[in-house]
Amino acid sequence: MVWHYKVRGGYLVYAGKDKHENETLIKYHFPEDIWFHVKRLSSPHVYLRLRKGETMDDIPQETLDDICQITKYYSIEGKKKKFVAINYTPASNLLKKRGMEIGSVYYKNEGNVRTIQNVKEDRPAVLRLKKTRKEHFPDFEKLWLKRQKQESMEIKKQKLKEEKEIQKRKQKKKKEKEMKSYNWMMDEDLMESNQDSNDLEEYENNFF
Repeated sequence: MVWHYKVRGGYLVYAGKDKHENETLIKYHFPEDIWFHVKRLSSPHVYLRLRKGETMDDIPQETLDDICQITKYYSIEGKKKKFVAINYTPASNLLKKRGMEIGSVYYKNEGNVRTIQNVKEDRPAVLRLKKTRKEHFPDFEKLWLKRQKQESMEIKKQKLKEEKEIQKRKQKKKKEKEMKSYNWMMDEDLMESNQDSNDLEEYENNFF
């Protein structure tokens, strides 16, 4: 089960109910998912699903503000503190090693982790977001496999498109080569004219 929230900006935002759900979300995240967590404290794993083609740079500030409120408020330790720092990074940057505690992660590349400092609880925002929270019971593996299939088809389509473009360029190059060869054959300096033939005939008649 996951919690879904309606945040400003119209993005899908969801979080695991507990560490076991967090573990499942780590395994079956989508390529567009951005992961949020209170820095150095226990907290829910909150995910923002970007639209295709977007990056972390495209996240609206109002969306970031809402997600920070969710992440802080539902952190048992973070909720008690006046200020917290919140890390966020693409879910694909999360690293899970054998033997790690359930729900725990490392980063593959710490340089791709951003931190929002001094996040303070905004009570009106928290109340607004709590009203939007709903339970969902998706089949994570099924959704992930469906997405993988779609992505595979998109890659095949792109590859086919690129191959067609290569063939078009080859055909164009071939035609240009043929035209160049034809133009050489039709060069006026290399062609005999009827006038030349007539002059030769007149010369021969006069000679005889």
